[in-house]
Amino acid sequence: MEYEVVVVGGGIGGLTVAALLAARGVSVCLFERQSQAGGCVANFEFQGYTFEPTSGLYTGWEPGGIHERIFSELPVQPPEVRRLSPAYAVRLPDHPEVPVSGPQEKFAENLRAAFPECPDAAVSFYRKLDQVAQTWLEENTHPRRFETNASVLVDLAADTTAAHLSDTSPRFQSFIDVQLQTFDLCAADRCSYISAAITLAAPYRGMWAIRGGVQTLADKLTESLKTSGGSLHLNSPVLRLAYATDGSPIGVDLLSGERVI
Repeated sequence: MEYEVVVVGGGIGGLTVAALLAARGVSVCLFERQSQAGGCVANFEFQGYTFEPTSGLYTGWEPGGIHERIFSELPVQPPEVRRLSPAYAVRLPDHPEVPVSGPQEKFAENLRAAFPECPDAAVSFYRKLDQVAQTWLEENTHPRRFETNASVLVDLAADTTAAHLSDTSPRFQSFIDVQLQTFDLCAADRCSYISAAITLAAPYRGMWAIRGGVQTLADKLTESLKTSGGSLHLNSPVLRLAYATDGSPIGVDLLSGERVI
């Protein structure tokens, strides 16, 4: 087999690359070692039931967001999504729950009511997070336009989130910790400030539920790849890169023994 591009791995990243290239007329083939595409977000079955392996909260579906931009190039419709309001709620031992979502002023009211012992510090923490997240987004969307932000982001990436919580109460710190442990799988003393900013500022910009779960997104990208003439091979582990006699890479070797150029 010969193709212009070989994509290894059928997670969301690999599927998106393959679908976009195929839609642009590139001869592309994607190899996935599992029996279905989706990677770590693929649904799994247990004792006859199907489970979605994520929290079910997704970002980037706003008008003009990354998903709209991607699907504008593809020959298939995007999954059906629903904006969540609130995005989610955090329940504290001594407080019924704290709704987490925009608009910002309403969320600020919720924070002041839930944390009367440090109302201004709690609101300030989130506002600074939002500013950092916006800077990160601009830097990664238009890197040449925002080169001056790069050094600031590098400095903040070295900070832990806990270093920015010193003016807040233990209750508020627990409120932050439970969110970081849920979404980033680490507590504030080990989570970088940049990572926390991206995670915790997301409800400001909106969070969505995908009808059918994130597997639907993988299925749509798979459908697009095939519709555009691309190839998808499941149960096809890639063993290694293949090289010519001069040492230049020319393709991949599959575990089955087949070489793809």
